[in-house]
Amino acid sequence: MATAPKPLQIGLINSMPKAAREATTRQFRDLLDAGSELAPRLRLFTLSENFDDNPDYAPAEDIFESGIDALIFTGTEPTMDDLRDEPYWPRLAALLDWTEETGIPAIFSCLAAHAAALHWDGISRRHLPEKCFGVFEETGGGDHPLMRGVSGALRVPHSRWNELPLRALAQAGYQVVTASPAAGADIVVRQGRGMAVFFQGHPEYEADRLLLEYRRDARRYIAGTRPDYPNLPRGYFHPAAERMLLAFKDRVIGGERDIDFPSEIAAPITAPWRKQAVGVCRNWLNYIHERRA
Repeated sequence: MATAPKPLQIGLINSMPKAAREATTRQFRDLLDAGSELAPRLRLFTLSENFDDNPDYAPAEDIFESGIDALIFTGTEPTMDDLRDEPYWPRLAALLDWTEETGIPAIFSCLAAHAAALHWDGISRRHLPEKCFGVFEETGGGDHPLMRGVSGALRVPHSRWNELPLRALAQAGYQVVTASPAAGADIVVRQGRGMAVFFQGHPEYEADRLLLEYRRDARRYIAGTRPDYPNLPRGYFHPAAERMLLAFKDRVIGGERDIDFPSEIAAPITAPWRKQAVGVCRNWLNYIHERRA
């Protein structure tokens, strides 16, 4: 009788702050489980030095002897204009060097994608005039194994203030797999000893994630901790909800402060990007299985 394949060991380097950490872990775990009949084992690591705040996460340096098959690097809200000035940068740079030297397949999500492109190839992210925020339709830029069986245009959520310029990516030999005229590049591949996959969007997001981010930023403005009121996420809310939210924004901008975000606003019931995100994830896991074999 044939022996069942050993489940993949996927290391998740979760750099998110405490308030969003568990949701991020859950989102990636659910996406991986949906993408494979053999549920991969997700092992949790952190770049943070505050381990009292991370009891379920091992220090990132443990990855070097962990025997994992692949890595996922999450992003986090930046605190510095230059990513190389972030307090975790030396530890992240060491991990990136190890990932490149060993050829471990890796996914880099959002800010982590910007950090890897900067460290490996000197590609500086470009600040956007307004936040890239919402659900954007993307098309493929060529035939790539990540897109095998994934048909039609992708709709992918984005939430970022910066982007990797398309021209700089092309000049450095990166392959743009999917892109949008409004959101720029999304899935980008850097092929070295292993395949490094960059996501500028968030295919792992649950259906309510953009609502939660928009509400958080609106409340920050009301509390006086954010200088500008956030723009509505594009292509996300129902038109009736958009009208209600714009009316609420007018009240806040007009000077009302003793009010809270409308409780009746609901997120979409399902995530329209989910099916295709699972397909991309399944293809990535198949690549790792083939590489291990």
